[in-house]
Amino acid sequence: MTTKERLIQELEHAPEELLEAVLNFVMITKTHQAHQLNDSMLVTEDTTEKTDGIASLLAMAERFAAELTEEELAQLPRDGALEHDHYIYGTPKRYSRETAE
Repeated sequence: MTTKERLIQELEHAPEELLEAVLNFVMITKTHQAHQLNDSMLVTEDTTEKTDGIASLLAMAERFAAELTEEELAQLPRDGALEHDHYIYGTPKRYSRETAE
């Protein structure tokens, strides 16, 4: 019997609380593995050292920015770095007030 078959057999008789815990564990593990895969993709082909994280982040941002149209650039907030909590979490702006242009 394979591991998958054994797991399915056990899950069929498990209480709902255990099923939720197992599902959460599987989802967290999959996310962790995806992050590890992304990290391993930062390794260059000719060396086993990881690419500098800041350099790779900047390169990714440059690629992203190069694909933006003028209209998309015009819609970006000018205070995004300063007011990141507002744009990420919806908190009230703390430092700046954009004026209508």
